[in-house]
Amino acid sequence: MRLSGMGSIRPLEKGRCRKWQVIARAVDDDGKRRQFTRVVHGGKRDAQAALDELKAKVSGIVENDETVSDYLDGWLKWKATSVSHQTLMNYVSAFNVWRPLIGEIKMEELNSSHIRKVIPALLDGRSKRTVYQYMIMLSVAMKSAVIDGLIAKNPLSGVDRPRWRPTERRALEPAALDELWTNIEMVDDGSPQRIAFLLMIDCGLRCIECRKLEVGCVSDGFLIVGESKTAAGRGRRIPLTKRMSRVLEEWIEWRGEIGASGALLVHPDGQPLSQRSLESWWWAHRDKWGCGDITPHGLRHSNLSRMARHMGAHDLMRWAGWKDISMALVYVHDDDQQLLNAVERMQNGA
Repeated sequence: MRLSGMGSIRPLEKGRCRKWQVIARAVDDDGKRRQFTRVVHGGKRDAQAALDELKAKVSGIVENDETVSDYLDGWLKWKATSVSHQTLMNYVSAFNVWRPLIGEIKMEELNSSHIRKVIPALLDGRSKRTVYQYMIMLSVAMKSAVIDGLIAKNPLSGVDRPRWRPTERRALEPAALDELWTNIEMVDDGSPQRIAFLLMIDCGLRCIECRKLEVGCVSDGFLIVGESKTAAGRGRRIPLTKRMSRVLEEWIEWRGEIGASGALLVHPDGQPLSQRSLESWWWAHRDKWGCGDITPHGLRHSNLSRMARHMGAHDLMRWAGWKDISMALVYVHDDDQQLLNAVERMQNGA
């Protein structure tokens, strides 16, 4: 078989393309024209290198030896253009677990039996839920490989995923939550993590919301969250407790000494707070406070459970920053008393 022409590269995305189809053409020994294609993730140089490899394979010089690890590297480069940094890091973490197990297998040889054989190794020291998530993430990448024509079938499609029974997340009672707030406030390490966890307890913030707070987010006793993400340029307004106002006032005064703008929660060297450092700080302290089974998100859950006792579903939806009321209804268990009161007032002519 001999090559015909130089081959071609075709973009598969509009704008800044990170996905290409490379095409090599050849004529076999019987004079029949044949066309070979391959989809590549990355830049134009990556596509050109892939075309050269494809042409070499077609002409019989080298074999297609792309491994699972090689494919995942290219897939991550392409995926980085369409997902958040945190989502990308989740994929990276999952794939780093898969690489030692199946990374050296050639893509064209990968099948369901390879996946089944490594499930026990995945479950060693990990929860069933974690392994389930890792399988989902790898399956997403393999679906792209099927679409691209690299493999005929998703190797995870015939593999049973681990089953687990979800457990109800524990919420701290108000007294325990206040005690935890006091313990965290007493940690005198000057860290932004300390402020973040106090905000989760008193304001019900998510981890990412704490990290994205900016200087100037406190106004007239309110904390403004997610201001830049709303169409009207206004974030949700959360009233601050007196104790939280005092802590934030002290922090903002210190924060102003290293810069008048940027992220509110930064380290003394000016570096912004990361998710990893936030979680590491909590893991290092939680056991001594009797919160060994509480995750950072569990503090937000505890706050929402507490606030649900004092407000209706609509107000809780605003407080938590949910887009619809369905999540609030999980927390708020309204009885009929409010409806009875309304009917009573109506009957009395109100």
